[in-house]
Amino acid sequence: MNKYDLKRVRNVFNNYNDIKAELFMRMGKDSSIVSDFTWNIDNDDASHTHIFFPEMKTMQESMPWVQHMFWSMKKIFKTTHDAGLNIMNRDACVVIRIEYMEKSYFVTFDFSDYMENINNEALDCSICYFKMQFNRDGYLDKRIVPGGYTNNSPHVYKYIPFLRSNIDSMNDKRDVYGRFGMRYASDIRKKAIDILNVQQKFSYEVSATLIRHSASLIEASNSKICIDLPGNGDFCFRLVDYLSIGACVVSYPHRTKMHEPLIHGKNIIYCEPDFSNLVDICHYYLNNDLERKKIQNNAREYFDRYLHRDQISRYYISSVLDIVKNKGVL
Repeated sequence: MNKYDLKRVRNVFNNYNDIKAELFMRMGKDSSIVSDFTWNIDNDDASHTHIFFPEMKTMQESMPWVQHMFWSMKKIFKTTHDAGLNIMNRDACVVIRIEYMEKSYFVTFDFSDYMENINNEALDCSICYFKMQFNRDGYLDKRIVPGGYTNNSPHVYKYIPFLRSNIDSMNDKRDVYGRFGMRYASDIRKKAIDILNVQQKFSYEVSATLIRHSASLIEASNSKICIDLPGNGDFCFRLVDYLSIGACVVSYPHRTKMHEPLIHGKNIIYCEPDFSNLVDICHYYLNNDLERKKIQNNAREYFDRYLHRDQISRYYISSVLDIVKNKGVL
């Protein structure tokens, strides 16, 4: 057996173990139920609201975002698929129609990785335009508002209890972790990785190899610090995954902002754009367990209050209803 055959056998074995671990997590407690909502929606408003989505088959590009939104909204609102909206579903945007008190309003969700990209055709017809990669400097048109961000997979809500428990355990953990391909933002990623690889203050594990999503989350939960670097956009699924499990995240500064801003030193730690203090920041939090634990707990709370799919869906609809009730005034 040559080295390539050995590598294939090793990959099959690793994949088998990854699948077994994933199935174990899926059998556990589900964290998809929220008991304390950040945005409350009046029962009367809910009964008078009907939400129309494009057909799912036309939203493959935007599926990770839309499926979370659809599943959460249908818990409290009447939801229907409207083929008439399909033609508006393009250029990384999904347009939905909200019917409230027998009047209809269009709302756009922009999932583009590029904060400067605005779909003007969708904006023109919308009462509100939720931009995921929202430029922290804002936009001239005040209908464009922060859209937050979501997890990549709906299965994350099954994984979260196990992964949080793993983070809280006293098991030996790697110091600093990151898994990044070099397809996007390669200059930034390479610079950070090179700095971490040559330093001698702590251990750092990095890989560009693609593995199962659940396996990467287990790796993150077995790490004291997780590094967040940009891809095509400043926000990525990785960041929200890290926040959801309560990781201590050290991140490249975001030029974008969430609907509820992340706070440096509270629920995330930002390094300098040139990474000049990256090693020192990691070293500090590795050697200050209580400070690191505060960041982890605050990250977890931030996700539960603002990014959980049932929370962010309520943010969307309550924002739209506020605009409607104020006759379109933002």
